[in-house]
Amino acid sequence: MTADLVTTTERMVFKAARLSAIVHGDGGAWDIGNHINYLGTDELRALVVVLAGMVDPEQTVEQALGYITWDEHGEPFRQAIPRCTVRELADQRLRALA
Repeated sequence: MTADLVTTTERMVFKAARLSAIVHGDGGAWDIGNHINYLGTDELRALVVVLAGMVDPEQTVEQALGYITWDEHGEPFRQAIPRCTVRELADQRLRALA
C-alpha cells in the first residue's frame, strides 16, 4: 500500500499544480469539477496532502486566500478573512477543539 500511495502522491503533484492554476484564474467551477470529480478516495487524500504542502504556513491567511471571491456555489465570499498567519489560524482551531 505504501508504494501505491507514493505513486498516487507523485501523480497528484501535477494535479495539484494544475488545480492551483485553475483556481487562480485559469478556469472556473466547471474546470475544477472536471479536474477532480473522477478521482478516487486515495487520490483525493493524496491531492489534499500535496495541496497542503504547497501552502506556506508563515504567510497570512489573507495572502493565502486573498484571491477567493466566491464560494462553492459561485456566490460572493462574505466571511471575514482572519488577520493572522496560516499556522496561527491552525493553532487557534486546535486550541478551540481541545
